[in-house]
Amino acid sequence: KQWYQRRVRGLPLDKQTMTIPIIASLGIMFTVYTENSIRPLHEVLQQQVHASVCSYSKLTQTFNTQQVRTWLLDHMHANPFTSKRCLMHGKTVYQKPGRPLRRSSDISIENGSTNTLTRCRVTVNDHETPKERRLLAMQYVSRQISVLSPETLLNHRVHVTHCNDASIYLLSSMKCISVKQCSRTTLVTGPISGTLYLTGCINMRIICIARRVVLRNCHSCRLYLLTPTRPLLLAGCNDITLAPYNTFYRGLDGHLSHANFGVKKNLWDRPASPMCKEGDNNKVFQKLPPENFHLFSIPFNTEGTTTGLVNQLPREYEESTTRARDRVNKWYDSVQKCELSETQTAQLAATLQARFHDWLETTGNHKEIESLIRLREKS
Repeated sequence: KQWYQRRVRGLPLDKQTMTIPIIASLGIMFTVYTENSIRPLHEVLQQQVHASVCSYSKLTQTFNTQQVRTWLLDHMHANPFTSKRCLMHGKTVYQKPGRPLRRSSDISIENGSTNTLTRCRVTVNDHETPKERRLLAMQYVSRQISVLSPETLLNHRVHVTHCNDASIYLLSSMKCISVKQCSRTTLVTGPISGTLYLTGCINMRIICIARRVVLRNCHSCRLYLLTPTRPLLLAGCNDITLAPYNTFYRGLDGHLSHANFGVKKNLWDRPASPMCKEGDNNKVFQKLPPENFHLFSIPFNTEGTTTGLVNQLPREYEESTTRARDRVNKWYDSVQKCELSETQTAQLAATLQARFHDWLETTGNHKEIESLIRLREKS
């Protein structure tokens, strides 16, 4: 307001001044990144090396407007903390070459040694950003299982984009996760101290612990949640299925402590949808029927002491898992009572294995088994 009033009075630009509060208000638009740390704009301009350039007066505590504008133009650069910059200039954690992209709007990374383009890529920006701004970016993970070490993910922001037909395991304590334009993918996460944000996702299975969960423009997604706040379903969401968190891994208790995350309160079944009219909720979301609820098993071992679910399941879901477990135990007891010979036992095992392979082929789960085998061979 002060700047505007002086311009109205016709004061030349090179004579105009800006007070420290005005400079501080510019900090809303500009972030100063210096010496591997983030500083407020007005504090940086008061440093001796910059104060002289901006004609700072300690007596009036003002800066010359023209000099401040020139300084900003000279030091202005693109935001170094975006996922696009991380993908282009970050340290590569994993990448897999693929065919050139068909759409010009897709983000592509050029391989320095060949002329092909890299589709699947996972990068981090740890080498050029402070701890509070660390980011892991993942794009175009397709038809494979992606497992990242807890140390790589710890206290990071995570961006996942354009992944399809994949299984992604992010088992660590993270600040926030953004998932965009993904489809037919299973995402399993550790505790998220901030927000899980999904936008433009189709046919996703999300198993996560997050302080907040937000969805926009998502269709036919199933979420198994442990969250102390109501999930928020924004415009464009439909056919969203909600269920309680249904898995664990050995390091989960340690990650919960690190994120200072409590597990007693879980509002997974109380979503808020501002776009819903009263009585129309079924078009947007529904709770998973208990008979369709199953525990999810992490297909590999991790370090830690957790041996079971950290959250208490609602009674109807607990009873459903108990009935499923009882059916399996009853089948084993029936087999033992038959007192089969070694030949009959071998025939039964062969029949079960053949039926299991048929089921894998029918459901498409054989691809995940093959990915697990390749993952084990690499490790």
